[in-house]
Amino acid sequence: RNDRRAEGKSSGPTNVSLTPIGESSRNVHVVFSTDCSGYQHWQSIFLFYSLRRSGHLGPVTRVVSGCKYREENAIRREYESIT
Repeated sequence: RNDRRAEGKSSGPTNVSLTPIGESSRNVHVVFSTDCSGYQHWQSIFLFYSLRRSGHLGPVTRVVSGCKYREENAIRREYESIT
C-alpha cells in the first residue's frame, strides 16, 4: 500500500485558497499590546496594514505601555493619519 499517512509521513504542504475576509470580520475586534520601542512600533504598523490588506473590516486596538508623553502623542498622530 502506498499511503504516506499510514506510514506516518507528511504528504507535503497543503494548498489553501486565500479569499478576502469580508463582512464577517466586522465582528472581530483585534487587540494587541506593545511597549514603546521602535521595533514594536514598526511591527504594529505592519500588523495594522496587513489586517486591512487582508480585508479585515473590524476594529483594531493597540495598547501601548511605557511611553513618554511625546512618544505617546507621536504614536497617536501617526495612527490617526493612517486610519
